[in-house]
Amino acid sequence: MFLTNASLLSPRLDIASDLSLGSDHRLLTLSFSFAQSSASESSSATSDATLHPRRLWNLSRLGEPDPCQLYQDTFRASAAPLLSQLKRLVQHPPSSRPPIDDLNASLNSIIYRSLDSSVGDRPPRPSHWKKYWTQQLQDAADFRNRCYRRWRRAFGIDKVYWWHQHQQANTSFRQAVLDAKRLSWQSFCKSLESDFTKAISKVKQLKRRS
Repeated sequence: MFLTNASLLSPRLDIASDLSLGSDHRLLTLSFSFAQSSASESSSATSDATLHPRRLWNLSRLGEPDPCQLYQDTFRASAAPLLSQLKRLVQHPPSSRPPIDDLNASLNSIIYRSLDSSVGDRPPRPSHWKKYWTQQLQDAADFRNRCYRRWRRAFGIDKVYWWHQHQQANTSFRQAVLDAKRLSWQSFCKSLESDFTKAISKVKQLKRRS
């Protein structure tokens, strides 16, 4: 679901019930208007770290003794001021609500800096990382969704027909995805066979993740 501490103007939640997802889950889309004043207050009260896109780190390296110890030492040293602040709030509770968002942003920032200095970050996968996805797969997915929508809107014996059509389209789509994945993997393996340097680099990358 959606979580926010900001006031939303004219919120609207759309449930995509006409998409065939192969489960009881539904795609939700939340649309709203955002007041300019609220945006300014939120940006000034929130740490820069919380405004950045999703970040990724080489978390598998925390299984190694040296990076893990470096992370713990860095976190312990960086968190000391925040820990003192939290102790004061517990021992002497203020009359008004403490700045929860600021405290949370400080903790997140400490975690991020500790990970940066110990295991390092890595770039996120680009939006086109599923190289096997083709226009043919998109057409098959669209056809499956069309059959699903026709089934939902059909009546009587037509409902049986369109459910059968949807089941066939779904089976064909899933098989096409498997075939595309297999071809993509075979192409990847062939590229490694023809480029020894690339193969060594990939093996090292996989070893660092393991």
